[in-house]
Amino acid sequence: MSFAQIARSSRLPSAFAAKSNPVSIQQRFITLIDKRKKPNVTKTIDVVLPSTTEAIPKEQLAYNVKRTTVAGWLPVYSDFRNNRSRHLTLIRRIEGDIERLAKDLEQIIPPQNIVVNPLTHSIRLKGNYVNQIRDWLTARGF
Repeated sequence: MSFAQIARSSRLPSAFAAKSNPVSIQQRFITLIDKRKKPNVTKTIDVVLPSTTEAIPKEQLAYNVKRTTVAGWLPVYSDFRNNRSRHLTLIRRIEGDIERLAKDLEQIIPPQNIVVNPLTHSIRLKGNYVNQIRDWLTARGF
């Protein structure tokens, strides 16, 4: 079924079916998508870092944690296993030296809870550390 046939069908609101020209319908559809509100990811967070943490510029670090492309969120996720009795935290989209990031995370998380997976460019943490990791990454400029 072509885009013009869908526009002429009764499934779309009359605002879409006003013109049968597929280009104008596509343009209206794209305009409506672009007008959606996107979340504002800028916020002020007061994070107290351990005294051993030095203020290192983000450009001098050997790793980078890329934000998501659409909404711009940090790729830190919680995961529950074993009937929600085992809590895990995942850090994804890591570029560069993953081992260095794991070593830096030892400042706020016990080292026995950190598992590095270089194949998937991710770090799995045993425990629910989502808020602490997001605050720590935000304080470091990611």
